[in-house]
Amino acid sequence: MVARWVLAIALISTVSTTVARADAPRPLTFAVLSDLHISATAKDELPPGAARMISALVAMRPRFVVITGDFTNGNVTDSPGQVRFRAHAWRAIRRLLLPLRTAGIPVLPIAGNHDAYLDGQRRLYAQAFADLDQWAAPIAIIGAKQPAGGKLALDAAPFSYAVDVDGVHLALAHVVDQHVSPAFSKWLAGDLTNAKAARMRIVFGHVPVWSIITRPNQRFAAILGALLVAGHADAYVAGHEHLAWDEQVALPGGRALREILVGTATGRYDYGPNPEEMKHAACVKVEKHEECKLPIGGERFDMIPGSHKRWREDQRATLTMITIDGQDIHATPIGIDNKTGRLEAFK
Repeated sequence: MVARWVLAIALISTVSTTVARADAPRPLTFAVLSDLHISATAKDELPPGAARMISALVAMRPRFVVITGDFTNGNVTDSPGQVRFRAHAWRAIRRLLLPLRTAGIPVLPIAGNHDAYLDGQRRLYAQAFADLDQWAAPIAIIGAKQPAGGKLALDAAPFSYAVDVDGVHLALAHVVDQHVSPAFSKWLAGDLTNAKAARMRIVFGHVPVWSIITRPNQRFAAILGALLVAGHADAYVAGHEHLAWDEQVALPGGRALREILVGTATGRYDYGPNPEEMKHAACVKVEKHEECKLPIGGERFDMIPGSHKRWREDQRATLTMITIDGQDIHATPIGIDNKTGRLEAFK
């Protein structure tokens, strides 16, 4: 399956070069994964299959990899000792991602809520990616860096920053809860304004603008959605909800925004879409499961009974490959077999 994806990407590039204008940008393909939820152990251990998943990504050779948070399992109730112990998880995470960096595949991270509840957790994240310039190389980081010492700046790298690749502007935003601070609003509005000449603008955060698994927070969606629409964002990409999704969501005030959710790379926990979103996916019950289609793209997937009398996607562990071809964004969710590391696209 990895070889098939490499061939498909090569064919897209060949066809586009043949039929497009000589000065047209070639398709840009990159991977987005989220919600690794690496637990801290005294031996800096990794969950089964994680290294194989990274090896499969290295073989696919995406232009870069974005990771939209929840690297760890930090909690708001962590004691100071528990926070310190999570340094083991961050050492394991850096070791896990190192093959991407060694292969010359840039890594662009942002934090998730489990990485950022407490100041100590945020500092561990900031320390883990203090060398963000090297993880992102040769892509240049746009935006402020952390000031020396003192309070962390959440509107500076590695929490909030941006990059430009082939005329596409990518804003990596610190969205870890349903709160939009004045400092964050100023940063995002300014970043997207500065990127007005880009041929496309994509914003990445951890928490979705519009929840798919539960009742959406209208106020949060209105505030963050307005910032994205005003900044002419072409799509918002997130994790957090542990399912793969792709939909043009209707925001409060009559606005619309394409939102892509990339699932959880290690298949931890069970979540599924709320009943309204299952309607949007045209789910049809067949025996003991539901057959559904993603609202955008139409990829087919099965929903099976999960916990708490809810449905969940049959593909528990997923990442998403995104290809930008001209003005089109193609998002392809891919299931991961944690026993073999093989990647298999949704139907």
